[in-house]
Amino acid sequence: MSRCYFRRCYFRQYVHVDKCILQRWGRNASTHTDDFPAALGTFSTDTFSCRLSFDGDVIDKPHSLKVISPVITVNPSSTDVITGSSFALTCKGTGVVPSDMTVTSFWTKDNANVNPTLITDTSVTEPEVKSTLTVSFMQSSLSGEYKCGLNYGGAIIYSQPTTINVAGVLSFPTHALVVVGQALTISIVTVSDTSAKTTSWYKNNAALSPSDPSYSITTVETTESLSKITTSTLIWTGVAISNQDATLHVEISTDTSFLKSINSLVNVLEVYTQPQDYRILRRIDTYVYCSFEGPPQPSITWLSHTSLTLRVLK
Repeated sequence: MSRCYFRRCYFRQYVHVDKCILQRWGRNASTHTDDFPAALGTFSTDTFSCRLSFDGDVIDKPHSLKVISPVITVNPSSTDVITGSSFALTCKGTGVVPSDMTVTSFWTKDNANVNPTLITDTSVTEPEVKSTLTVSFMQSSLSGEYKCGLNYGGAIIYSQPTTINVAGVLSFPTHALVVVGQALTISIVTVSDTSAKTTSWYKNNAALSPSDPSYSITTVETTESLSKITTSTLIWTGVAISNQDATLHVEISTDTSFLKSINSLVNVLEVYTQPQDYRILRRIDTYVYCSFEGPPQPSITWLSHTSLTLRVLK
């Protein structure tokens, strides 16, 4: 007995016969001479028969094939989110019976694969295949172009790309110190997808008036990739007395987002004792005093602009 391999349509048929006379694929029990891949594109479900003829006998071996042409039915939507918030993207594709085919999903950001642990749901049902990407705490670095990929048993299809813009405060100090009589300079840096329309500074929850000579505010905007970087700087020139401790915060609005900073606590320090000019004798110890008021408790550093050796006494 010899073994005859029939491989025309990516299938193997093992037939133990003395002689293999005809290797033919039939469709619905009739012979069909087209190549199998071409036939796949013409119908979705059909019955194929492998017809074998030898020594006057004919044997048909039927095979039921279900051909799936998957497509993305729901693309993820573009959205704008605020730093620290959560968001989810969902895409859907042609449904399949789970026992018929293994379907997996993945996501890309700027054409690089996203951490698969962020894919919180991949469901495969006959009505639809669904994949959901969830981020619980958005950061500005997560802005970019996202795509969903569905892998149908090795055949990968992609959704349309969607853009995620993350607006937020990149930097703003939680605490600031200023000495009575000196100016305080404090800045906030934000990122958004569109230009800032309004930038408002607040002291103790009261809006600062642009006409107040004690304050000056400058705002500069730059563009990085698809994002707008806004830097707003407040110079408080009217710090005159120690009881002006205050909280500052900033509110910035754009066409698509509203940003509010945390409160920055400003402590105004009083200099109780300032160093004086001295004339001293060589090799004679001399004491120079300087003291500040808190809270918080300040730290004092002495700097020598000559080669004198300093010993700090607290």
